[in-house]
Order: sequence, then structure tokens, then C-alpha cells
Amino acid sequence: MSGVKVDPVARFLAKLEPVSEPTGTACVLWTAQKLPSGYGLFWTGERKTLAHRFAYEQFVGPIPEGHHVHHR
Repeated sequence: MSGVKVDPVARFLAKLEPVSEPTGTACVLWTAQKLPSGYGLFWTGERKTLAHRFAYEQFVGPIPEGHHVHHR
């Protein structure tokens, strides 16, 4: 598939595994590269970024200055 660019959001979503918690809460696991700290790392096609920050930016909007994006 050389030369074909895949949408970064589609690539990102392909790296998630949905799971259900005993409480009935939906959750997703990051199945791709992780830093030693456990944070997911994602290549956008232009730069590496933390997976939870990419998700926030894509599905919520720009991260406001001084805002800390939390994850579980």
C-alpha cells in the first residue's frame, strides 16, 4: 500500500479495542505503541503525539491553553 495515505482518524480508530467494565461503562484500550510510562503514542502522519491528546483534539476540539487532558 505504498504511496496511499490513510486518514489519520481511521488509523487511530483501528488501534482501539472496545472493552466493557463490570460497572457497564464503555472503555477503549490503546493497542499500539506505548511509552514506558504507559501512555499511548500515535503518529499523525506529520508528528508523534499522545493518543489521548489526539483523541481529544479530533473528537472534542482544540485543547485550550492551560487545560490538562485526562485519561483513565
